[in-house]
Amino acid sequence: MDINELDYKQPSFYKFNEDSTTLVSYVLKEFSEVNDVKNCLDYCCGCGIIGLELSQKLSINDLCLFDIQKEYSNYLNSNVEKFSRAQVTNIYFDLDELNHTKRKFDLIVINPPYFKEGAGRLPSNKNRKRARFYKHLELKSIIENALSLCEVGGRVIFCLKENENNIVEIDFLLNSNDLLIKKYISNKLSIFDITLIEDRVTSGTL
Repeated sequence: MDINELDYKQPSFYKFNEDSTTLVSYVLKEFSEVNDVKNCLDYCCGCGIIGLELSQKLSINDLCLFDIQKEYSNYLNSNVEKFSRAQVTNIYFDLDELNHTKRKFDLIVINPPYFKEGAGRLPSNKNRKRARFYKHLELKSIIENALSLCEVGGRVIFCLKENENNIVEIDFLLNSNDLLIKKYISNKLSIFDITLIEDRVTSGTL
């Protein structure tokens, strides 16, 4: 996937990078023989690039997009109108609203913030900071909440640059008996592919 050929609308404070395209490529390979994805959620969607790219190549019946920053709204709407080949039923900017729908998804993709606050120089732009940096236990909350929205037998797939802070945030996964976890590494980017074996209910906070 040539990142320069993707003509998505993006705000000045955020530009998608090769992490997003690497995650898309992995999902497409994994789902190459899957005929149908019933419900897909792009969690921490930003401008919607991951979910919308998947909708170009996979047969997705229902695509939902969630990000906590409403500043993406106009860009998301523009990108959905131009690029989505799936029915986009909802764009959420409120985590409680998303959780209260009690919807379940058979595929959830996440490109989360992967720098912990205090681990580097913070950007002066608050929106750029929000897109790149997470607070203590926030990354854990993102992954836990995504798992609570997953259908039994469904998959949560996210990418992460592994470092000491990030590994501490997601170490709870290793002790979860209701999860089947695979990990794929590409150019120092780790992709975690989690299949939910048993139902769980976790309400995260952001």
